[in-house]
Amino acid sequence: LDPSAASDFIKSTYQMELRNRCQEERRHFVEVCRDYLERSFNARIRAAQDRVMALRVREASEPEVSLARQRAENDLADLQRMRRERLTGLDRLIIVRHGPVRHLATALVLPVEQASSLFEGTGKMPVPPEDLDPDIRRRSEKAAEDLVVAYEAVHGWKCERVGHLKIGFDIRSLGPADPQTGYRDPVEGIRRIEVKGRSRGHSVRLTTNEWYKAAQLGDSYWLYVVWDPLGTPDTEPLRICNPVKHLDHAKREVVTARQFDIPAQAIQAAASRQEG
Repeated sequence: LDPSAASDFIKSTYQMELRNRCQEERRHFVEVCRDYLERSFNARIRAAQDRVMALRVREASEPEVSLARQRAENDLADLQRMRRERLTGLDRLIIVRHGPVRHLATALVLPVEQASSLFEGTGKMPVPPEDLDPDIRRRSEKAAEDLVVAYEAVHGWKCERVGHLKIGFDIRSLGPADPQTGYRDPVEGIRRIEVKGRSRGHSVRLTTNEWYKAAQLGDSYWLYVVWDPLGTPDTEPLRICNPVKHLDHAKREVVTARQFDIPAQAIQAAASRQEG
């Protein structure tokens, strides 16, 4: 895309408005400074003039003060020169010039459905994340959680939904306790499960809180991914034990939002390795 039209638009609209606003701010600043400098220099100049006049009066009867009178006159001249220079310098502060406009990038904004059909599989642009539609995200993750709870229950684990507590995972799943002692292993008997429901092939994004919690909990933290939870999901989710350990090499940090993007292929590969 040719960015010249956008650059011209910025120069004639936003940049002009910004220049005018900056100029008004500087003009106000200069007026305040000018008032202060004029008051200050006028007081200092009057005091210097009074000193010169007093020395001239004394010089008529005391010729030895002539040197002091010359120094006082020089000081007065220096003050008057400094006053002119400082006030002239303030005038230059009002000048605001346009800066160059650089083209950094081009953003093409499209509806999610249209963007997906245009760019999916082309390698030119990543598939737009489903996070763009909060309603789809909520319904996907709710359906994914329901599937995970059912999966855990089939295998004898008891689930508690804790996502509303914002503690870095969605489900706390407890394995069967020893029938004789009631003991449950604190690592292998408890799963802290973060559930992600995404369309097949989409990246899975973990928040900073989720990623750091996974690093803290180690092998007791699990990432369960359900592909197509609103369509025809697999009956068994992809399960990654200790995702920080097995996916750290593949994550891409999203600096602006402080999240970690993990490609779908890396998740599939990690799950396959663990199952094998």
